[in-house]
Amino acid sequence: MAAIYVAAAWVVVQVVGEIAPALYLPDWIMTTLVVGVIVGFPIAVVLAWLFDIGPDGVHRTKPGSVKGLSAIVVSLGLLVAGTAGFVALIVPRGGDVDESITRVAFTPIANSIAVLPFLDLSANKEYEHFTDGISEVLIHQLSQIAELHVIARTSSFSFKNEKADVRDIGRQLNVGQVLEGSVQRSGGRLRIAAQLIDTQTGAHVWSKLFDHEEQQIFDIQDEIALAVADSLSFSISDAEKTRVAKDITRDLGAYELYVLARHNYAKGDHQAAVDVARQAIAVDPEFALAYTPLADGTMILVNMGVIQKEEGMATARTAIDRALELDPELGEAHASNVLYSFGVADFESAQASFEEAVKLNPSYVWSYVWIANVYGRDGKLSLATDALDRARTIDPLDPYVALNFAWLARDQGRYDRALELT
Repeated sequence: MAAIYVAAAWVVVQVVGEIAPALYLPDWIMTTLVVGVIVGFPIAVVLAWLFDIGPDGVHRTKPGSVKGLSAIVVSLGLLVAGTAGFVALIVPRGGDVDESITRVAFTPIANSIAVLPFLDLSANKEYEHFTDGISEVLIHQLSQIAELHVIARTSSFSFKNEKADVRDIGRQLNVGQVLEGSVQRSGGRLRIAAQLIDTQTGAHVWSKLFDHEEQQIFDIQDEIALAVADSLSFSISDAEKTRVAKDITRDLGAYELYVLARHNYAKGDHQAAVDVARQAIAVDPEFALAYTPLADGTMILVNMGVIQKEEGMATARTAIDRALELDPELGEAHASNVLYSFGVADFESAQASFEEAVKLNPSYVWSYVWIANVYGRDGKLSLATDALDRARTIDPLDPYVALNFAWLARDQGRYDRALELT
């Protein structure tokens, strides 16, 4: 009976342990299950000792089946030992996380969060750009909160398709909370599971399951972002709440094209990013955020020599102006203006745009990277170092930030350091 109980309990705990994270079940369910099967083990063994099962059903064990005090003591000892062994077998070990890492305490940056790429649960992973886009838009929304330190896309997305422990992620990114989730998209409906986790304890701060029509993706994103804001240890202003929940667009087609443009930009396919951004703008000409991958991608193509400078910079200038006309408080557009000013060597305008960009969106890493290039070109190497230090806290795992540090070390004559960084 003990052997049957142990085998059955082990299977149940292992199965629930595998499916619980995928379904975003709260931690107490697994805890309750484990405690229940541990408590049930000695009860099952004692009942098996007291009762027999035969052809005529269940009945009490015949008197005299166990004789002597020594036999009782031995039986109780075996029961205790068996229970201890059962507990050691059944309690989950927590995966393959390096125990030497989990023992090391860390102090995350105050009021910090990383938004991990939401999982695409479709069979063929055909909505990857859509699920990535949800995470990217949430990063944009949460970055509107001045006191919240939001990790940039590149570092957050470096954990994509990895089964890393959230405490390890928190340690690598130096953040206090992680927002993760999954998306199922089918027949015009969305099923989104989202949860906010404390990286020091692994405890769930907030979790919710959404099951709505596709068109309600904007409302879902707003609710998730505002729920995260409400969980913060400090209060945010009404103006910040308004910016967090501000519609970037209400056209699902334009939204999907925009997230695809950002997906292409992140992969380094800047021509595709520019082309798809144009399509998003054609669907919704008042979609201010869609003008930023158009401007940035075009200027990158100019730097690569793919587009003539005069033509490309004119296109970028028009896109930036239109974005700011539609939304003067769009930090990403002001950051694009930093890159544009760098391209035309207008360092004074670059500084003014940088100050506006970080005021509106202090967690947008490209503001710091691009102003560092401006400072470097202008010979202000200490300011360039400060800007890149800030970029590294926002995007600690981005190799491009490290590459900019290498260029800066080269300009300072620190060639060994430059080689080390590259």
